[in-house]
Amino acid sequence: MTSLAARLTLLYAATFLIATAGILGIGYWQIDNRLVAGVDRLLTTENQRIDTHLDLLGKADDPAVLARGLRRTTDNAAALFRVEIKDAAGRSLFRSTNLAQPIVSAGGAPAFHSITMPDGERVRVGRFAHANVFALIATPLTNVTAGMWAYVEMSAVLLVAMIGVGVGLGYVLSQVALRPLRDIAATASRVGSDNLAERIPVGRRDDEVGALARLLNAMLDRIESSFRQIRQFTADASHELKTPLSLVRLHAEALLTGPPLSEPQENHVVAQVAQIDQLSAMIEDLLVLARADSSSMALAIAPHDPSAFLDLLAPDARVLAEASQCRLEIAHRGTGTAAFDAVWLRRIVFNLLSNAFRASPAGGTVTVTSIRDARGWRLAVRDEGPGVSADVRERLFDRFFTNADGGTGLGLAICRSIVELHDGTITAAPAPDGGLEVAFAIPHPPIT
Repeated sequence: MTSLAARLTLLYAATFLIATAGILGIGYWQIDNRLVAGVDRLLTTENQRIDTHLDLLGKADDPAVLARGLRRTTDNAAALFRVEIKDAAGRSLFRSTNLAQPIVSAGGAPAFHSITMPDGERVRVGRFAHANVFALIATPLTNVTAGMWAYVEMSAVLLVAMIGVGVGLGYVLSQVALRPLRDIAATASRVGSDNLAERIPVGRRDDEVGALARLLNAMLDRIESSFRQIRQFTADASHELKTPLSLVRLHAEALLTGPPLSEPQENHVVAQVAQIDQLSAMIEDLLVLARADSSSMALAIAPHDPSAFLDLLAPDARVLAEASQCRLEIAHRGTGTAAFDAVWLRRIVFNLLSNAFRASPAGGTVTVTSIRDARGWRLAVRDEGPGVSADVRERLFDRFFTNADGGTGLGLAICRSIVELHDGTITAAPAPDGGLEVAFAIPHPPIT
């Protein structure tokens, strides 16, 4: 689809071209009329000369008398005029020597009119009455035609030039006209769940674009207020639920340590404690997400060596691999530091490892690949599980999406929030061997 800027440019150019063509057309009509009017004045002047000679002649309807009285006069003006005298019946009484064919002119023709002579030449004819005869005086329109053709050629060149000028002017005008819309689009692109304070600059604009910007700003105010209320509710609800859940867990543990229970009763209490633990973990995760969404989470970002970071977590990661009956391979290449919060990044890596161990079969291998290069630091965790479909990969980082693994559905959502607080990205892609690869990247230069 053609962009709005392109359509406006073409519209401006077409309007400019049509206006220019209209002005040139009016100019053509005006110049042509003025040139022809000048020719008519010449014909009138010549008729006055002819009229004077006719008055001096006694019998104006005698061809011999007309020939003696007008021949020298018409021969002197032969370069410009052709003269024919006719009687009332239309019979030719006299023709100038430069007029080979009679001038064909209807009796009811206007005083001045243009005709084409039998030899194909275009002439202007003036029809003037005198006593019982009338004079037809013709002059070629060659100069007028040549002048108008020169005007047409100049106009064609000018129109071609105006196409370029119109397109250039249209582009400039479209950019100026669409600048407020680009400001609106740029602001809208920066607005997100973690950045709702952006507003469209309006200034003192009182036009339609200003009204639209104010309307969108009001909508952003309502959205920001709604997000703030939701985040506050999530944080408050999660905080308020922690205490009663702790009390419920204490009472359940008291039942287990109190008088002996029957086996079914003990199983029910154990299941209850497990569910309480899962609910407590979910509430803690919700608190983390609420703090991350509100940008109130304080991260201890500092330069760290990714290689040393992996060496520190490797022993615990291998214990987790043994418990999952899987092998773990860790590889790092590149030198240099990256800026990150080591505590939170450790939590992210173990979250990704736990998911990979659960997805991999017994005896499978989970691979951790770390690269530090000019773009920053990238770490990828690859499993040998069955993989997931493209639809599932698109939802892996959504909140409460569990993919039927029994988790809370908040782990990967927390990973994404923490990585984004580092100004990084996290993605999931199919591994070459059919498993799943989840990777995060923290850019370079480091965040300050």
